[in-house]
Amino acid sequence: MCIRDRNSYMGYKYSIWVIPNNWKYIQAYYKTEHTPHVTIKTLLTISEAFTEINKYKSHYMINYNANVYDFNNISYTEDKDADLPASGFLCNLQDLNLEHQAHMTLYYHYHNTEITMEPPTNTLGKVYIVNTVSDDPKKWYILH
Repeated sequence: MCIRDRNSYMGYKYSIWVIPNNWKYIQAYYKTEHTPHVTIKTLLTISEAFTEINKYKSHYMINYNANVYDFNNISYTEDKDADLPASGFLCNLQDLNLEHQAHMTLYYHYHNTEITMEPPTNTLGKVYIVNTVSDDPKKWYILH
């Protein structure tokens, strides 16, 4: 999802993510071009991100569902046309309920079908604030 502001892109502004402890393995095994993560909150200002992060534990267990799904029903805004197409594993964060379906994006495009694929091993993940201002997921980076 990219938020359009006339001729510029603002990506997802700032986000709070859970990054799995084994993210380098996940990135290599599934050949993702970005840091694997589960989004807790997004579209935050930087000050909102630093305030919001204090509402969460420092770590959460990530439990993955099998198979890769298109996330065409998951949206962070009411404008579905602004969403960046994505697919990956549905999952849940133990002891945390989100406003959206928890998921870990593998690929920023649609497959238009369910792909049978084994998920990563359930793992502990750490909570981070991430700069997701760019419209290119490869350029997103951890701030804190």
